[in-house]
Amino acid sequence: MLQALAQVMFQAKLERCCLECQIYAETGNPHSLLYIEQWTTEQEMDRQLRSARFGTLLAIMETAPAAPRLEIQTVSEQRGLEYVESVRLQPENYDRR
Repeated sequence: MLQALAQVMFQAKLERCCLECQIYAETGNPHSLLYIEQWTTEQEMDRQLRSARFGTLLAIMETAPAAPRLEIQTVSEQRGLEYVESVRLQPENYDRR
């Protein structure tokens, strides 16, 4: 799983609007991983949520031995998997403004 996440992370880092992308493992608990991506704007983040790369990330999460937790944080709020679903189902040219 770590190798698959590293490949997704590498692809994210190639995107010009990626500010940061990291994987953390808890010391003493190799089954606990934290994957973080940071994007320049919410619109760019939404574009990434619709990408095939993010679909791969979701597929990796589905293989986790325990139910993973997904959080989307912006400056003003925190969202979860339901937000990812709503963005992925919208047409790509949708503007939420």
